[in-house]
Amino acid sequence: MGAAEEGDPAAGSGSTVPPPTSRRVPNPATGPAWTRTRFRNAVSALARSTPAPLQVLDARRVRAGGVPGTRYRLRREHAVTGHADLDLALGTFEAIVLPPTDGRTGAPAVTLLNGITKGMDRSLPAATALARAGLGAVLIDTPLGGSRRIAEGHPGLDLAELARRGVDLDVPFATRLFDGVAADLAAAFAFAEAEHGLGADRRALFGVSFGCLLSSLAFARDGVGDRLFGAIGHPDLPAMARG
Repeated sequence: MGAAEEGDPAAGSGSTVPPPTSRRVPNPATGPAWTRTRFRNAVSALARSTPAPLQVLDARRVRAGGVPGTRYRLRREHAVTGHADLDLALGTFEAIVLPPTDGRTGAPAVTLLNGITKGMDRSLPAATALARAGLGAVLIDTPLGGSRRIAEGHPGLDLAELARRGVDLDVPFATRLFDGVAADLAAAFAFAEAEHGLGADRRALFGVSFGCLLSSLAFARDGVGDRLFGAIGHPDLPAMARG
């Protein structure tokens, strides 16, 4: 199911959102004190850089499964590969915000992040269900999927292109990628609150497969969000259950 554009640009195109300040939440580790200390030390040891601001390049009104929302083209610069053109492609992405259909203000916000190589449209069934339940849904593309691909054709060609350009697909590369998405998620929450009044008090992250791993770092290390949910498979949970 895709999101059909209505045609009129939404307000906010060309604006810049400053990097958000992370909110600390209770540590998700619930074991003995020594276990919690080890958990904190482990996630704090992961390096992170000061995030660049989020830029709004374009905005369009859309309807997704009958639910009105706004589709954005965003950019947040982050060095991942060491190649300016590749980093620009990975840092420029699509996002969709679906406010609750009942029009309530101050609704909780939920980010939805897909598995590797998959576009955010795969998350629309879950997003529309959330909107109809009175929550705000914020979808963004996962790196190497959807609008953040760097090659055309089979999804595996993106990794092949990285290797061809001399990018080492190693732990430092993965660390930079995860670090960038953690900052993307924090910026997405700040943007949804500033532009749509969503998630001022309650925020949750929902990730599928690789998207769950990416969301977990933002939640555990940076304190992004108040709840973390994950699934293996794809975000259309009723269809997955029937299959």
